[in-house]
Amino acid sequence: YETIYCGTSSGDFALVNVKQLKLGAPIAACRLGVLSLLCWPEGLIIGGGDGTVTTFDSNLHDLCQAQLDGAVVAMSFSPDRLEILAGTGKGFVCRLRVDTMASLLVCQNHAAPVKCVSYAAGTSDRFATISSDCTLRIWDAADYSVLTTVCVRDAGEPSCLVYTLDFL
Repeated sequence: YETIYCGTSSGDFALVNVKQLKLGAPIAACRLGVLSLLCWPEGLIIGGGDGTVTTFDSNLHDLCQAQLDGAVVAMSFSPDRLEILAGTGKGFVCRLRVDTMASLLVCQNHAAPVKCVSYAAGTSDRFATISSDCTLRIWDAADYSVLTTVCVRDAGEPSCLVYTLDFL
């Protein structure tokens, strides 16, 4: 109960010794701000606004890094502390091995409100969604995995959607 780690909006973090009321020198960790932190006996794990997840040892030297799609806004250890789950601002959840930072996509979601959901006529195995984040996704209804993602940013925010399997 002697140490506090503080992340900054500039992408640095610092160690505060509470007993001695001392602030350590800032350490660069990422760009676009430190958005999430995990602390454990072996060191520290930093989630950055630039999508990086970086492990630091107990001497605060960086060991390894992963690059995820979107700002890393949330992280949590698995019960055995061998992996972490990381959530990003673009709606992705990834599993990362703590020792290597090897990542595996667990699931993906829209990162803003869903504007419309549509099944194609005569089918129940796939459906489409479109979101205020300007992405369209085709989903497998059996396991709710994403089959295809399309970004539609140049057309403005979507307002509706009709999913068909043939052309009219």
